[in-house]
Amino acid sequence: MEWQQLVGFYHLAKLGSFTGAARATYRTQSALSQQVKALEQEFQCRLVERISPRRLRLTVAGEWLLE
Repeated sequence: MEWQQLVGFYHLAKLGSFTGAARATYRTQSALSQQVKALEQEFQCRLVERISPRRLRLTVAGEWLLE
């Protein structure tokens, strides 16, 4: 787990979209998505789920990590 992954996840959770979080962290959406995927692989669970093409919500594990 790297600090930048956690920063990206934090912004993703607070802003609710990959677009907004990518802008806030000065990364591409693809890079942010890869970082979240790496966190999910490390924790062996889903942290976010897409509820529409532009919106997402945290899973229980994602909420735990955010706290």
